[in-house]
Amino acid sequence: MLLSWILAISPFPGLQADETPASAEAFAIRTVLVSVTDANGISLEGLGAEDFQIEENGVGRDIVEVQGGAWQEIVLLVDTSAGFREGIPSLRKGVEVFAAALREPQSVLLADFGGSLHHLAGPTSDPDVLIRAAARVTAGMEGAFLMDAMAEVCSGVAATRQADVEPPALVIVTGLTPDASSTPLEEVYRLASESGVLIYVILHDPPDQTSRFERRAQMENFLATLAQVSGGRFTRILAAPSLPDVLGELGAELMQPRYRVSFLTELEPYTMVENLTVQTTRDGARATSIRLLRHERVVSSSGTEEETQ
Repeated sequence: MLLSWILAISPFPGLQADETPASAEAFAIRTVLVSVTDANGISLEGLGAEDFQIEENGVGRDIVEVQGGAWQEIVLLVDTSAGFREGIPSLRKGVEVFAAALREPQSVLLADFGGSLHHLAGPTSDPDVLIRAAARVTAGMEGAFLMDAMAEVCSGVAATRQADVEPPALVIVTGLTPDASSTPLEEVYRLASESGVLIYVILHDPPDQTSRFERRAQMENFLATLAQVSGGRFTRILAAPSLPDVLGELGAELMQPRYRVSFLTELEPYTMVENLTVQTTRDGARATSIRLLRHERVVSSSGTEEETQ
């Protein structure tokens, strides 16, 4: 597994790849991560190359390989700072519901950031392990150290992940009370970019929040931007009892099977996922492109093959 406890990033979609000299006799094989569901939103498994169509900037591309699979690693990072005390009961229930969707070979690592980063469980594919750990989630006496925790997770991922393996999803549940971290936002952004983690943020933002602080808007915008550019999502909830529903839906989404669809394209420019149109030929089914993977193969007419990052 990539995540040993530390917790021992390819850039986010849209960032430039390392430049590769263009050649009339060379082309690239790129891979997009895709989910496919039927009309009822149920994931479809067992699809092959004949079941997909890809256009890049309006140009049809030949599909060379389709591999089935799923997110195999998820980091669930939860707020146990003193400021999140009232949300802890709902958080425990939310982790339990999230765990209920877990199935092999997927795994989840649970950690909190009330004070320094604290490992609670995993990586594990056993829902019962996470459920037992959820019962131990308790608010501490310290403030939040979210930026420090994110930096540690992302640096650990960057140091251990393999180039051709999808980075893990990082799910953050926070009340965004004043953060006591020493890591600057710019450093967190750099580490997140290098790790390639897919970031999902669930922000508990009650309307009567009285603990707002000077940098709160900046922190919120920062997290929303990170989630967006990574290919993840930023969700705001007004009431803590909504956490189980939101975490349950996200867990079910992240643990759906994904496909790695590889296609032929020109070497330059490096394509952003927004420029791709992915469709499935299955009747009533819907394909959704999640992200373009950084890993790329350059193949020449002579048959030589080179990997770029």
